[in-house]
Amino acid sequence: MIRHMNVMIRREFRLTLKRFWLQALIAIGAAIFGWLYFRFYVQWTHGYQIELGYGGSVAGILAIIAVASAEEIFFHGYLQNRLRSHHGLWGRVLIAVLAMAFYKTVVHMWEGVPLIFQLELLFLGILHNVLPSLWMEWSDSLMGPLLLHVFWDLLVYAPLGGIPSWVF
Repeated sequence: MIRHMNVMIRREFRLTLKRFWLQALIAIGAAIFGWLYFRFYVQWTHGYQIELGYGGSVAGILAIIAVASAEEIFFHGYLQNRLRSHHGLWGRVLIAVLAMAFYKTVVHMWEGVPLIFQLELLFLGILHNVLPSLWMEWSDSLMGPLLLHVFWDLLVYAPLGGIPSWVF
């Protein structure tokens, strides 16, 4: 039973430890670069600065890790991998990227922001999901994109002192 689950996790979700340390280093570097880009973007569009630090609780940080992991496991692990038998590289990447960007946009709709910001979120969601999708294809492992998403969310949400209520 346990052996069957290990095979299923590796085959269905591509959650392997191939080149783990290399993927972890790339994920940390990409997350820091993304955080710096995000910091610039926030200053440019809204005029306030995000400081690096951990203002959230342990439960909040664990929730960030759980949500980021679940999103990656479903969209880039399960969905993208299941599309392998029916679509080529660009087809499955495009479907996974659009699905995750649409999901993120729908999740944030309750915030009541104007439509233009929803479209901006959809566009940014598409841009920010291309790299993890291609990375998963290149490395044949979900571990790198998963770590990137977790580190990114920790850098973005933890300094805010809280995370959106929909996470809980």
